[in-house]
Amino acid sequence: MFGAGLLWFLGTPAEPRRRLRGLAFMLAAMLLHGLWDSAIGIGTTLLGGSTPLVFGYWIVVAVLAVATVVTAFRLAVPRERGFVRAVLAPEVSAGVLTEEELATLSDDAKARRAYRRAAHGYERRRRHHRLAAAHELADELAHAGGEETSRVIHAREELARFASA
Repeated sequence: MFGAGLLWFLGTPAEPRRRLRGLAFMLAAMLLHGLWDSAIGIGTTLLGGSTPLVFGYWIVVAVLAVATVVTAFRLAVPRERGFVRAVLAPEVSAGVLTEEELATLSDDAKARRAYRRAAHGYERRRRHHRLAAAHELADELAHAGGEETSRVIHAREELARFASA
């Protein structure tokens, strides 16, 4: 959580600087860490030392921490999905991927699951492998900066192998 906040605070070439969001996540991480570590002290002082109340306090802090992590994830993922779409868009025009596969890859897990489940038997497995190979191609294209490297060519060949199988 702190790391995500730090990246937003400082900014990167891929993620613009968002100082307020970054500061909020860094402070939330420190606050939740402090609340978790001082649970016994808070439980003794404010909750009268009641063991069930201290456990309830820990549960509340844990739920807040999970909610904060989920929020960070939901704020970061749409931008990354846009990057996947931008990186793989030329592959659609080259015929390596279909538009349906690109839309599925740049959507959420529910859409990927629905895409795979729309088929049955061997076709379902083939779709699963094609999506995995397309993710690999996106990774290789991003690492290569869009250049044709042996790893990019291999990733394309894997995608083509699953298309013909």
